Amino acid sequence: MKHSMQSVYGEDKLMELEEAMKEVLWDIIGIAEIRRSYEKIAERNSGHIFCHSAATRGNRGVGFFVNKLHSKSITEFKPVSDRIAFLRLSIGNNKLMIIQAHAPTSDISEEDIKYFYESIERGNDAQENWRKTYCDGRL
Repeated sequence: MKHSMQSVYGEDKLMELEEAMKEVLWDIIGIAEIRRSYEKIAERNSGHIFCHSAATRGNRGVGFFVNKLHSKSITEFKPVSDRIAFLRLSIGNNKLMIIQAHAPTSDISEEDIKYFYESIERGNDAQENWRKTYCDGRL
C-alpha cells in the first residue's frame, strides 16, 4: 500500500489513513512524519493500535499501526527519539522486533547522524536473538 499524505498530525488524517487501510490486507504499518508533540499508545475505535513517538518542534515523529488481530501480541513499544521507535511483539514462539526509522537527510549534523545509527545499533544489540524488520520511509 502506498498512501501519500504530508503527515498524520490531525485526527482527520488518521481517519483518512484508516479508510485507505480497509482496502488492503495488512498486519503492521510503519509511519514517519507523525508530527505529534507527545508519545502515545492508543486503541482506535476500529480496535487497531496506533503508537507513536513525540515530534520535535512539529517535525518528524515515527510510529506504527498494529492490526487489532495482533494487539495482544505487543510486548513493548519503545520510542527512542523523534526518528526511531522499536515495536516488540511475541507471536506464538516467535519474537519480532520492528524498527521504524526516519533517516536523516544530508542537511543534518554529523553528530545527529552518528546518534541515529548508534541508536539503531544499540537496539539491535539489546535484542540479539529476536527476528528484526526495518521500516524506513514516508507514507
